[in-house]
Amino acid sequence: MAKSKMTVVAASVVAALAVGYPAAACYLGSQIEKAHADVRAMIAAQPYLKIASESYERGLFSASETTTIEIPAALFQPVVTETDEAAASAEKPKAEPPIRITIKTAIKHGPLPGFSALAAGSETSTIEFDEPLRAMLAEAFGSDQPFDIRTTYNFVGGGRSTFASKPFKLVLPGDTPESNANLSGEPIELVMEFSKGLADYTVRGT
Repeated sequence: MAKSKMTVVAASVVAALAVGYPAAACYLGSQIEKAHADVRAMIAAQPYLKIASESYERGLFSASETTTIEIPAALFQPVVTETDEAAASAEKPKAEPPIRITIKTAIKHGPLPGFSALAAGSETSTIEFDEPLRAMLAEAFGSDQPFDIRTTYNFVGGGRSTFASKPFKLVLPGDTPESNANLSGEPIELVMEFSKGLADYTVRGT
């Protein structure tokens, strides 16, 4: 009799998990999708950023997002003086195309995302750059994927993101090989703790 009762209890627990876990994953997945929509809205509200394309595909236990952002090339060009402007107006140079950055994110829904943690969800992101910026970064960092971005969401809408970069070495050419300038940097890691809707956040780095 005792064994029979234990079997019934075990079956009841399995049945509850079979129903409850997908429901929890569905709810938490919808909350993470909303968090991503809030971030895209914040990006779109910036006058110097433009979302060129976006897609979000959500399943029951996972999701994926791809967002392409455009940054005006003029932001990275030197300020033109009146004298320079008069000289340039005669040449009428073509406007530089915007810099395009594509962020791809693979998301796992909780409450056990990837069965590796207890959380509302976790995700990893990669950044893809258009040429010639991609080639420049690959030369400097030794990889065309120099950044590692990971985020974990808690059950109250906030979370923790880490941004890590590889060390870099860059050679700035001078008039002669002897006058080349060498720039280098150590790996860095930034950690951001944020609340729901990014209402509050703190960033610390190493």
